[in-house]
Amino acid sequence: MTGACLLVDAQWRVLRDLRVSITDRCDFRCLYCLPETEAAQNFYRGHWAHLPNSAPIVQQWVPQPHILSFDEIERVIRLAVGLGIQKVRLTGGEPLLRQDVEELVGRIACIPGLTDLAMTTNGFLFSQKARALGAAGLRRVSLSLDSLTRDNFRKITGRDGLDEALASISLAQELGLHPVKVNAVIIRGLNDHEIEALAGFARERSLSLRFIEFMPLDSARAWLKELVVPGREVLARLQARFELRPAPSNNPSSTAQRWVFPDGHG
Repeated sequence: MTGACLLVDAQWRVLRDLRVSITDRCDFRCLYCLPETEAAQNFYRGHWAHLPNSAPIVQQWVPQPHILSFDEIERVIRLAVGLGIQKVRLTGGEPLLRQDVEELVGRIACIPGLTDLAMTTNGFLFSQKARALGAAGLRRVSLSLDSLTRDNFRKITGRDGLDEALASISLAQELGLHPVKVNAVIIRGLNDHEIEALAGFARERSLSLRFIEFMPLDSARAWLKELVVPGREVLARLQARFELRPAPSNNPSSTAQRWVFPDGHG
């Protein structure tokens, strides 16, 4: 393949990864993603956010005929692989809500030139689909885990799903998906008191944990800078509790800073 065939951005970085959203639907109502929900508005209102006037909450999904079919998704990915894409991640919404998603995984996994196929999921339905997904060719998975306590998990996600999330993490490791990554969105006054506990959980389970700053999705203008826990603060707190070493990145375009425990766990 010649350089003229590759996807290159304005900074002359060669694009190797592709994220494909296969649905906008989700079975969680995370308050950092859907600030229009009543639970989210109650939280933000307590922090002086500029919320819209009270109005009925209506969730509008993209009509089914308007989303890409499996044939269209496969075609897009085949074309992208031909332009140098090597890794594909299936996302949503919640991708496991897409009917027969394991069929789509199987079709993508056999595309020549594709070296990695991953999925990002909230984990609620993962245990039901995990074995079929692994057999179809899924290699890696990232799961959401914003809290280790049942009440806080429900407050953040709008769903009593902590047991399902923890079971999905264990099952992903049991099935040999590697690495199993866990994502935690940190919001001040909501789950920032769990930073050290989440890191300890990742170390105990040998997981790759990613702390994500609260970002201004802003669909209800509820985002406040005061609710952001900066990465430097997260790192300082972790270094006060754990011995950490910087980990070199094999991806020069990565936006994350990576740290490891000296014993290699997590």
